[in-house]
Amino acid sequence: MGKPGISLFIISLYLIFNMYFLIEYVESFRFYRNEPRNKMDRSAFPHLFFFFLLLVC
Repeated sequence: MGKPGISLFIISLYLIFNMYFLIEYVESFRFYRNEPRNKMDRSAFPHLFFFFLLLVC
């Protein structure tokens, strides 16, 4: 891990991304009940992105 300020910034970015994708998943599930699995795969992207950023710092 690098400087603590950078990691705090990354964690806040991760939380923002996570909230956005969670809201998008809930809305898409509400309107498109036939394809929730496709949206679920997309919601896993911020977790992988956050893990990669933690490895980089």
